[in-house]
Parts: sequence; structure tokens; C-alpha cells
Amino acid sequence: MEFEEYLEYIEKKLHEKNINTETQDYIIKYVYMNQKLFGKHLNIDKLVSRILNNLNHNITSFDIDNTPLNKLKRIITTRGRWDPYQNKITINPVNKLKGMLFKREKQKHNSSIMHEIDHCATTEYLQISKPEYEQYIQSCIKRNHIENPQDISKIKNLLNQIYNEHKGIFEIVGIQDFRQLLQSGINLKKLNEGITAYKQELYDKFLGNKPNTAYIAEKEVARFIGKVIGKENLINMHFNNDYEGIKTLFDERTGKDLNELVNLLDKKSIFKSLETFEKNCEIKPERKNADLVPKFNIDYTKVGKFLEESKIHEQIKDNEKEL
Repeated sequence: MEFEEYLEYIEKKLHEKNINTETQDYIIKYVYMNQKLFGKHLNIDKLVSRILNNLNHNITSFDIDNTPLNKLKRIITTRGRWDPYQNKITINPVNKLKGMLFKREKQKHNSSIMHEIDHCATTEYLQISKPEYEQYIQSCIKRNHIENPQDISKIKNLLNQIYNEHKGIFEIVGIQDFRQLLQSGINLKKLNEGITAYKQELYDKFLGNKPNTAYIAEKEVARFIGKVIGKENLINMHFNNDYEGIKTLFDERTGKDLNELVNLLDKKSIFKSLETFEKNCEIKPERKNADLVPKFNIDYTKVGKFLEESKIHEQIKDNEKEL
């Protein structure tokens, strides 16, 4: 489909949802960049369809918590957020205001919006049967060697509450998949943010702007993985929610287990104990604020050592030319 056809279709469908022209313009710019940058490797029809199905509201500023400390923390740490259950993107109101006053701040603000639209565009929803979900719970309990009946009961109650509130429908955002978390203890949030930030940087460069991304270390890890498996493979598999595909290619070409690198980024197991489970569980529906997700300390020295020790094939030299 030619871009002009996408343009008309996007405007029509978003208008039917009462989504304003400012939001429409952001979506159109995002689709245009993806068609130009990745059109040969991504299913743009699927990308457009996902956004139109997933986004139900205008892009708006997020609400500020009442307490001064939470207000300050969120203003400082949060640029924007995609909420896959409320189906909306919210952004930092202070950054938006600064963007009205300064060109550079406007670029940074717009860049952050592209990051959140990318989360929206890579979100799929998965219906999980209750028996299948029970298997995930049992896997989590077994892997963490939880034997205390009271602890087991609390975990089951918490996860079943989540299941019921979501009506068995769970989101997969890019490669961030809670099933990996329950089954293997692999928390893919940081790597998913890194890949999204890496794509965000490519959008900035396409627009002729200085890169405006956060998640600096995570982005460099994503760039490294792209060098190993090929940028197109990384972006395509991220779009198609295929962490296993990324992992398989990486493992084959480096002789290293990608899960090791993911764990270095995450550093701490989210299910290390019942206490941390209850505190840090990222799939709790009541955790509506991105800044409530704990910021784990990352040992970047160990990450760097892992990268240096990886046995990269000669193909990486060819891939580097494309990055």
C-alpha cells in the first residue's frame, strides 16, 4: 500500500475513535518512518492495524500524584508511558511545556512520544486458558523452590487475582512477555526498553535530530545484539514478539546464552523471595505508574565483560556496516 493510502485510512479510523489531529499526526509520522526505515522487513499493514486497534485515546499528559515526593519523582524519571490495558499513551506535562518554548526540548518530547507509540505498535494480546495459567504458576513455584504452604497460597491468590482482573487476557509488549518471567525468571523489560530505545534513536537520526533516548546501557546492549544477529532480524523479531527467535540466533552466533545477558541487565530475580515477588511483580494491574517499577542496580562492568567474551562470528563485521 502506498503511504498516501495509509494516510487516508489512518485519519479515517482515528477520527472514528474521536482521536484528535495532534495524535493522528504523531501516528502518521511514526508509520511513515517505519515504512521508510523498515518497510522491506516489517509488515506495515500489521503495524497500522495494531495501532488502530490498540490506541483508543488521545495522547495526553499523565496525572501527577498528590504527594510532593511522588510528584517530583515522576516528573524527573518518567518521560511517557503506554498503558496496554487502558489503551492510551500519556506523557510528561513538564516536558511538553518545555517543548513549547525550546526547539531542542520539542525534539526530545516528540522523540519520547515515538518511543511510546512503538510500544503500542508492538503490543499483542494473548488469551490464556485457566489450566495453562495454572501450569505457569506451578512452574514459578517450583523454580523458586517455594515450599511453605502459606507462601504458595499467597502467590496463587495474587496471580489468580491478576488472571481474573485481566479476564485471562495478557499483553505482550515487544519481547516483554510475562510467561518468560513465570516459567524461567527472565525479566525482559529492560531489554525490551533497550530495543525500543535503539529504534527511537533510528527515528531521531531519520529526522535529522540528535538522539534523545533514555535506557542508555540497555540501548547499547540492543545495538550489540543487532550487530550479532542483524539489525533487520532484531527489529522484525521484536515487532513479532519473538524473543525465542532472537535468543536462538544470538546463542548460535556467539556461543553464549542470551538469558545470561538479560539477567545481567536485570541483575535481581523478581521472584527471589515472596517479599520481593509481592513488591516487584510488574504484571500487577494496580501498578499503573511506570515509576513504581523498581530500578534495579545494573553492574555495567559485568555486562561489558559478557560482551567482550562473546564469540562473535565474522558476520558481525558485515552487520556493523548497516548499524
